[in-house]
Amino acid sequence: MVRAEFVLADGSRRHGYLLAPIAAASAPSFTQPTIVVQGGHLPLWRGKQRPGPAQLYVAYRLLGNRKPEQVFPLRYRPLVKLTGPSLAGTAPGFLYREEGGVRHVR
Repeated sequence: MVRAEFVLADGSRRHGYLLAPIAAASAPSFTQPTIVVQGGHLPLWRGKQRPGPAQLYVAYRLLGNRKPEQVFPLRYRPLVKLTGPSLAGTAPGFLYREEGGVRHVR
């Protein structure tokens, strides 16, 4: 686990963490980017669970009552230098896996 910085679409910054994968992979499903907020942890990668309206409402509330377009797309990067593939990335929304690939929802 490594400390990370998240830059929201509106330019505001948040801190959180990324998992440093054992294999040479940097996809969100491996790094599981997560923002740490006052109310807990807000994972961007949701696995096979598509976030519903109630979950999205809580997520945006935890981010300071921001609107989806103020949050996404966001960028993230580790705050420590690592060897191997870059863990930096972008997220167009909350990510989840569905048959056919990775999807996002705002």
